[in-house]
Parts: sequence; structure tokens; C-alpha cells
Amino acid sequence: MNSKRKADIQRKLSLTAVPRPPDDLLDRIKSDIPNYLSVEAERARFSRSIGFNLRIAASIIVLISIAAALYVVTPTKSPNAVVAIQQRKPEPAPTASATDEVRLDIVQAAPAMQRQIADARIAPPAEVPRVESEPPARRADVRAEEGRRRNEIAAVEGGVEGFVSGGVAGGTVGGVIGGNESRDREEAAAPAPQQLAESTPAPVPTPYAYAPEVPPPPATAAAETRAMAKTAGVSLVPPVYADDLNLAPKSVFGISVDPSAFRKIRATIESGARPSPSSVDVEALVNYFAGAPARRVRGVRMEAEASPAPVGANGHRAILRLTIDTGVVDVPEGGSVPPIAKDALLEIDFNRDAVERIDPIGDSGTLVRENALLHNVSVTGLYALDLRTPLKAKQRVATIRLTYRSVEDGKKHTIVHEVRGSDFSKQWASASRRHRLASLGALWGESLRSSSGGSDVARRAEELASQAPNDERARELKEVAVASSGGGGTR
Repeated sequence: MNSKRKADIQRKLSLTAVPRPPDDLLDRIKSDIPNYLSVEAERARFSRSIGFNLRIAASIIVLISIAAALYVVTPTKSPNAVVAIQQRKPEPAPTASATDEVRLDIVQAAPAMQRQIADARIAPPAEVPRVESEPPARRADVRAEEGRRRNEIAAVEGGVEGFVSGGVAGGTVGGVIGGNESRDREEAAAPAPQQLAESTPAPVPTPYAYAPEVPPPPATAAAETRAMAKTAGVSLVPPVYADDLNLAPKSVFGISVDPSAFRKIRATIESGARPSPSSVDVEALVNYFAGAPARRVRGVRMEAEASPAPVGANGHRAILRLTIDTGVVDVPEGGSVPPIAKDALLEIDFNRDAVERIDPIGDSGTLVRENALLHNVSVTGLYALDLRTPLKAKQRVATIRLTYRSVEDGKKHTIVHEVRGSDFSKQWASASRRHRLASLGALWGESLRSSSGGSDVARRAEELASQAPNDERARELKEVAVASSGGGGTR
């Protein structure tokens, strides 16, 4: 017996008998199987869906039938045909009584035209009666008498500007009389009746009398008519496009960021005047001098910085700055700046155990929610604080919280900054450039609103400009601060 055979016998001896399963095991297994593949339920669901589709098809057929019936019943006229608006019936012309004076303007053809009419051999109508021609002297007398009558009427009424006389012959309007001045011109131009009678040659006898031809209107009138026709559809209001308008936001979170505020104040100071206190927007000045971040920002970033006040600190007067910058994107010419976040909310919680007095710098004491926070935005807010003493280094002074929902991922984001007592221990000169410009610009704006000269602010501005000679904002602040404080004009 080899080892393999021996191992096989030992394995068979170690086997134990397998118990027989109960008789109802199969039924119990079937009952435990979920009824997911029930044919009856599937058949019922299919029947319901088919019935719903049939009802929809029947509704569509009914609608098509109704539309076809309406198309047959309605007239064949196009629905887009323009319906003519019934015009008002013309009122009957007032009948003149026999005693009313009737004015008749007689147009006399030129002698050359009369000769052309005489030479023309036109077959007269068979039924036209012969009309005796009126002597020229009589026509001249009638025209002169009519001119004098019109002059008398114009003298009594003071003249009517734009009055049309001269009559209408063949649809052509005659001359225009403009008051007393036109009356004088007519009197000077109209010859005497005897002179007209002598200068007018006798008419050539013709078998029939024809209506005299009317000369065409002067070229100037035709040119004016064509010019009016060309400019009839031209708008006198120039079009305004979106890229011509300044669509930048004027405020963010209720804080003014108007970029034109500083330019207006500087122009007033350079003209030798002092801006009125109501025209000084301190918040806009703060944001102008704070400016944009030095480096390109992606997403949303919040800064919080604290320092003693640049002027009049007295050991417990401090400045708290908060700045929010959004990502910078390139906007095509005439395009709109896209939003980066929505439902943005900025909240500040001050610890009253550490802060005795809180003064928001500017006019907006309450922060508002921004429904749409745009790209390319930088907003800075300042708070003047009176700190309680002694202030511990780890003691919380304020908590700044920014919550928003990102447009890119649709998620809610929260940025929190805690300001502690140690943040106020550094000197103002050691603060960042952005913080120093913003705080000093705020104090300069407050000095414009008050009656103080602002010499301390001007001295601080000169120090800041000397430390950064290439900083354009620091140079501008120094120039306007010195000029407004009475230290001389801009340099």
C-alpha cells in the first residue's frame, strides 16, 4: 500500500454523512425569491402605457380634424393680408353764398408759350364751345386789384407766416408769402396795371382757347424734396451700444466702488476750489487707492489686515481692512463680465469684550447680499475701531465670514478670517502697501468732509510717496492731500 492509497482511505474514513434536506426546502426558496419577474404586473403596465399612447394619438387626430374643418370653413383670404382701415367720409364742402367774395388767381402764360400754343396744330374737341379771350388789360387789372386786396388783408391780420397764395394749377402750388416782409416784396415786384398792359403783347387769335401750361417747379424745390425723401427714415437720435456705456458695478456688498469719484475731486482741487462735503465719496476713494491685487487672482480671495491708525492712534485707535478679490478674466470688446459666484454674503462679528467702539468708514453701515458676484472685482471696506485695553494677543477681536455659491461647480463655499489682538501690535508703517494706501485715503476723504486742514494726512502721504517713488497711487494721494491741506498746488 503506497502513501497515495493510504491517504485516499483516510479521507474516505473521515467523511461524515450529509443530512438530507427537508422536503419543503424548494417551496421555501421559491417563496423567498422577490416577485420582480411577475408576468401579470408587466402585462398590466404595458397595457396602461399602450392605452395612454392611444389616448394621445386620438387627441392629436381630433385637433388635426378641427384644424382642417376650420381651414375649409374660413375664407381663403390670407391670414397675413392687410385689412384696409375704413377712412372717414369726406365732409361736403361748404357752399358759398352769392354775396361771398370769391378770390380767383389767374395764371397768365408767357408770350413765347402763347406763340407755341398758337403754332401747335391740335385738333380741338368737337363739343368744346368757343370761348372769347379776355383782353390782356382787363386781366392785368384783375390781378393788380387782387394783389392789393391780399396786401390789405395781410396788413390787418399782421401777416401769416407760410401762407400759400398763387393758387394751384395742375397740382402745382404757387409762391409763399411770409407776413409784412413778403407783402413788401410783392408790392415792389408787381408792376403797375398800365405797364403790364403795355408790355404784354396781344394774343394770337386762335379758334379755340386752351388752358395755359404751368412752368415746372424751381430746381431748388425739387432738390429739397429729394433731400427730405432721403432723410425721411433716418433717426435723429444716435444709436447707443453696450460698449459705449460704463457697465461696471458702482457698489459691491453695498460698498461704493465708483471709479470716477477720485477724478471728480481731483479736478475740483486742481481748479482751486474745495469739494463740497456731500460730494466726497469716502468709500470710493478707499477702493480707488486700494486698487487691484498685485498678482492675478483665481477664484475668490479674501484679505483681512489690521493696524493702528495712521494719524491720531493714541494707543487704542485702530483700522481694520477687509478686501475681496475675484478672478481676472479677459473680456472681449463690447462683451459683459461673467459672474464667478452667486448668493454671496459678507458678515463681520466683532467681540464687544475687545472692541469698545466700531465706526464703518463711509456711508454704508450695513453690508448687503450680492446675488451675482462678477469677475474682475476688488472691493475694500474699512472699520475704525476703539480697542479696549489691555488687549491680549490671542484674544479674538473680529470674525469675518464670506459665503458664496460657485458658478463653476455649484457648491457652497465659506472663507473665514479671525482677527486677534496680536494683529494690532505691528506699526502702520509695517503694514502692506494696499492697507496703507486705503487707510490713508480714507482719512484724507474724511478730512475733506470736515473743516480740518488735513496737514497730518498730507505729511503721512508725503512719507508714503517718498518710500515708493514709482507708486502712481501714492504720488496721486500725496499731490491731492498737499493741495487740499493748503500746502501748495500739485507738484
